[in-house]
Amino acid sequence: MKKLVVAMVAAFALMLAAPAGAQAQDRPGGFGIGLGHGTAVSGISGKIHTGDIALQGVIGNWWGGWGSRWHRHHRHRSGLGVSIDILASMPTIHDADVVQIAWNVGGGGAIGTGPNWFRMRAQFVAGLEFIFPDVPLDLVLEWRPSVQLAPADFWLNFSGGGAHIRFYIE
Repeated sequence: MKKLVVAMVAAFALMLAAPAGAQAQDRPGGFGIGLGHGTAVSGISGKIHTGDIALQGVIGNWWGGWGSRWHRHHRHRSGLGVSIDILASMPTIHDADVVQIAWNVGGGGAIGTGPNWFRMRAQFVAGLEFIFPDVPLDLVLEWRPSVQLAPADFWLNFSGGGAHIRFYIE
């Protein structure tokens, strides 16, 4: 728990330390749709930008997390899951004609359900984005530590990750 708090404080400090005049990412406009993996959910990924804030979601199969206590005891179970995040877009790290590299931080939640089970998690998200403005395509790699809130067998996962590839429609 202490590591999660330190990571969140560090991310917040980096957000504040970003120069006020730093260039925001030149994101593809419109709505991005593709394939992705959020916290314990793999399937259809979507993202919409509203200025420096983005809403990202994944709907699909809840897989529970390889190596988690839930997965070891319920390997045969799967179900429907939804993961939703609110992300703050940070300044571009690298800007070239072909690709821009940017990052974002935020948080969100995930729920999953199936026959006779229900799961709910909260997550922190730190993502590295590779934006291809001419295509309009983005590839995102994320670190997604999470905490399981329901059922009552509370546990932390610091090794969660995610990835998305999305094509943007204006």
